[in-house]
Amino acid sequence: GGINIAIPSLSKEGWISGSFYYELSLLWGLWKMRSEKPVYSYYWWGLSTALGDAITEEGIYTDLLCLQDWELPEGIRGWGDPLLLSYGVMENSNPKVLYLNSSTALAVWADAFTTADGFQTDLCWSIYRNGSWGEVERRATNSSCEYSPTLRVLDRGGKRAVVMNYLSVSAGVDPSVNRSTFYSMNRVGAAIFDGSGWNWTTWSWSPTSGTVNTISTSSTLDKLYLTCTVDSDPDPLQDGAGSVFLIVGTWNGSGIVWSGARSVVSADSTLDLNSTPTSAFTPSGAGGVLISRRLPGPLNETCLYATQNATSGSFTPLTLRSSPLRLDFPTVICASENLISSWVENGTAIMNRIVTPSGAPPASWTLSGTALVHEDSVISSLLPLFNSTSSLYLYQAGENSLIKVIEKSGGVWGRERSLSDEGVYSPGQLAADGGEVIFVENTPLSEWQAVRYSFDVVEGGRVVDISGEGRNGALVGNATISEHNATEFSHLGGEYGRYLHLNGSQYVVVGGNLTLDNFTATLWLRVNSTSQNFPVVEGRNSFGLLIEGGRFKVYLQRESGRFERSLCTVRGGIWTFVALRVSPSLLNVTVKPLDSPPSYFQFSLTPSPLQPTTSPIRIGGFPGDVDEFRLFTHYLPKVVLDRILFSPFSILGYVRGIYVQRIPAYADFTVSPERVRTSTEALLTADAGGLLCSWDFGDGETAEGSTVAHTFVRAGYLTVTLTARDPASGTPTQVKKIIYVEDDTPPIFSGLKEATAGSRCVHLSWDRASDATEPVTYWVFMKEGGRYHYTSPVVVTEENRTVVEALKPGQQYTFLVWAYDVNGRSDRNWVERSATPYDADPPQFAGLKLAVAPSNSPGKAVLLWDEAVDDSTPITYLVYTSRSENGFDFGTPLLMTENCTVNITGLSPGVHYFVVRASDSSGYTENNTCVRSVVIRERVRPE
Repeated sequence: GGINIAIPSLSKEGWISGSFYYELSLLWGLWKMRSEKPVYSYYWWGLSTALGDAITEEGIYTDLLCLQDWELPEGIRGWGDPLLLSYGVMENSNPKVLYLNSSTALAVWADAFTTADGFQTDLCWSIYRNGSWGEVERRATNSSCEYSPTLRVLDRGGKRAVVMNYLSVSAGVDPSVNRSTFYSMNRVGAAIFDGSGWNWTTWSWSPTSGTVNTISTSSTLDKLYLTCTVDSDPDPLQDGAGSVFLIVGTWNGSGIVWSGARSVVSADSTLDLNSTPTSAFTPSGAGGVLISRRLPGPLNETCLYATQNATSGSFTPLTLRSSPLRLDFPTVICASENLISSWVENGTAIMNRIVTPSGAPPASWTLSGTALVHEDSVISSLLPLFNSTSSLYLYQAGENSLIKVIEKSGGVWGRERSLSDEGVYSPGQLAADGGEVIFVENTPLSEWQAVRYSFDVVEGGRVVDISGEGRNGALVGNATISEHNATEFSHLGGEYGRYLHLNGSQYVVVGGNLTLDNFTATLWLRVNSTSQNFPVVEGRNSFGLLIEGGRFKVYLQRESGRFERSLCTVRGGIWTFVALRVSPSLLNVTVKPLDSPPSYFQFSLTPSPLQPTTSPIRIGGFPGDVDEFRLFTHYLPKVVLDRILFSPFSILGYVRGIYVQRIPAYADFTVSPERVRTSTEALLTADAGGLLCSWDFGDGETAEGSTVAHTFVRAGYLTVTLTARDPASGTPTQVKKIIYVEDDTPPIFSGLKEATAGSRCVHLSWDRASDATEPVTYWVFMKEGGRYHYTSPVVVTEENRTVVEALKPGQQYTFLVWAYDVNGRSDRNWVERSATPYDADPPQFAGLKLAVAPSNSPGKAVLLWDEAVDDSTPITYLVYTSRSENGFDFGTPLLMTENCTVNITGLSPGVHYFVVRASDSSGYTENNTCVRSVVIRERVRPE
């Protein structure tokens, strides 16, 4: 399988002018600015002369990924969708594709592989036969590196040959490699494909000094033109003077006869070594080499070094463009005896200029004016594809380097489309032939991050998951949150914020259900005591990292039995980065104390699945500190671990795959009438040239056919998508347009469904209306035997139910509900519902107001109260009496009356207590406890 390799001395990232990010990669094709993208953080690895500076005493470390266990992105093998050739390839694989005929094609690229003491890069290929691509094959060389392949087909009298040129270094990468001289050993090689395999020829070319930076090829019939750019300084971190050489190879029917290298540009310090010069020639041999220069001023220049004869003529520089703006990706091709030179200006504009050779010296050749072909944002590669039937450019643009096509039709550039409007692609890793395009697509590793706890946010025992997956953790025990400080270690200062302090028994339970058989777990920890045995991270009955006897210990519970190994000594009081990576065939543990080199432990496992985790994953359980826990659902390459280790704001990067796909055909569509409304049908007509058309109208509806009529059920700005597929290859072309649909129809509404009486209220409900524009507002109207007041609704709501309150019990009310859209259109239905509310509330009563015993009426008490208020009349007053203040029997009133005063006679001497309660005609009685008393005095006869 392929591998992804990076060691500290081989990668470097940083900032350009404070705003643009760059990465320098050794694999392969020299250190150069690969791309410019805005980002929010960076990591920086120290570089020195020796590549082996980063090698620990355990030796160089690389990852051989078990790719068969990785989940591939969905849709990669769908009908006409991109077809995956190889997964997990190195970044600068430089894939190429060549179609020999309708039934045979060839794809080649470079990839990296481990050796006994380091790694090397080899050439890989796949052959297309019988309607499908074959297995990936590889030329496994012995400790050498082959990279940057090119492909051309030559024809001499009907006898054809496929020629691959490539760069190579007669050494692999190991601890003894010296950076400043490594590339001085590189050379250009060649191989011929005979239909079933490669003939690796003995021919090679290398400069007398410096290093071959880039190569490119072009061809006419039996001639191959090889352009080589040489940097006088082989150190990849230094730019020397640039030279360009042209080598001509002639196919004689059995082999290639190579000419000597002709100097096109010699030791030019202004030559842009970040670009790749290209060449093109007519069948007669007239043509030239297109280069870019960075001149003082600053001034940038695109220049064609033209010649009447590629094998013997002198080269005359023809300046095609001078500008203070950037001029990138110079590319020249030959079409219809013309040399079409193209470049990208200011990173946004595709420009070209046509040079017509003649029998005269190049200074007299005809040059057209400079033409603007197309503009887009952040163009990162350019590939012209011209033949007798079509003229188009394949290019990459935007933050994600999407692959797009622009085509000339009727003398006008247009007919734009893209391979996909989503995904992330490697810039510059693009080639095409015979209508097929080969490219490198990247899967963001952040999609595989299932959990991340920074411990900056802990709320009520809940540890917040900042991965975006929502798997918040539960903190068990009284752990505390502390702040990092610069005295711990400069790298764990303010950047890392807070951490979790454990006294020994506290731990965090990872939230969510995860099935783990192929995963990576990383964390920072600091152990305060190593004298006892503690867990660090465990998936119970499945896996664990422990501290045992003062050493780290790892175990896996697998179906074939328990696997466990003791690792290195635990260093107390030191922040240590730990990573545990598991695949079905590989276990890998990284231990890196902040003040020491990392230790790597790799164990080969027999193919036996990991026992499923039967209880949640736990972090902690030891006396010390924990920070930055991450869990990934895949085995990650080491380059990703390095980025996590060195920065809290790490860029996780991607895993890369090489894909092939047919260039999508042009498609477009029109919508009529121009003013689209919800009340009328719209006619959508595809301009798709016999392709199979399917539609997504953006309102939840779909259809098939090249011409469809559709009534939109939603209004506003909608994205209409046409997918047009080639009936032979299934290759899709997607066209998306945003159209505005005017809502001129009222909501579809069935009216009021239910009106249910309540206590002094009515409960109303209805089914929601449907409308092309949200939200829908419901107006509730009410009448009491009269008529509705349509300008004064009793309720306005967006819900599908409401309660109308403060109604009179016993009174019948009738209701009507209308639905209004945002444009004020209403359905105006006439569905009425009636209900009569009842009174379920007791009277409002202040209780007994006054109780007196008249002196002239022995044994008599007069009780007085204010009238109670209630809608259910008549109101009855219940009078209760007791000889003690708390001795009332409220189940048995003394008397009942509808009056607000009462005389009670026949009372015995002493204190009498009274309570009066009010009861309405519905039987609801209030329960006041207002007590009044009177004293009945004993009657004394006069003496």
